Amino acid sequence: MSRTKRHDAHGTKNGADEHGHGRHHGSAEDAAAPHPDEAAEADRMKRAEEVVDRIAMAVGMYTSILGHKLLQWTAKAREGIEDMWAEAQEIRDRNRIAGPSADGAPAAEPEKPAETEHPHRRGHR
Repeated sequence: MSRTKRHDAHGTKNGADEHGHGRHHGSAEDAAAPHPDEAAEADRMKRAEEVVDRIAMAVGMYTSILGHKLLQWTAKAREGIEDMWAEAQEIRDRNRIAGPSADGAPAAEPEKPAETEHPHRRGHR
């Protein structure tokens, strides 16, 4: 008859031989020395948790850096767009004021937008 994890067919605990002799469960020996497979499994789990923790830390760091760079890029893009909008509004207002002259002659040529400066070339003209 096969033994189950808790009791064999005769009601004795695992680890005892057919006559009830063997080590006793709950003794100091059992608590001090876990089964080698359990110790190896615990060690593997500890190492796996450490690896996962390191990976999570690295992913968090890179995500933070990427998020910061994305915010910087969008702020620069927004600033550029706002500058272009303001310049376009200013040119439109100037052209509206200059409008057709009172004598019916066409107005002077509308002002063209200023040449934009590339951020890396400021002061190198």
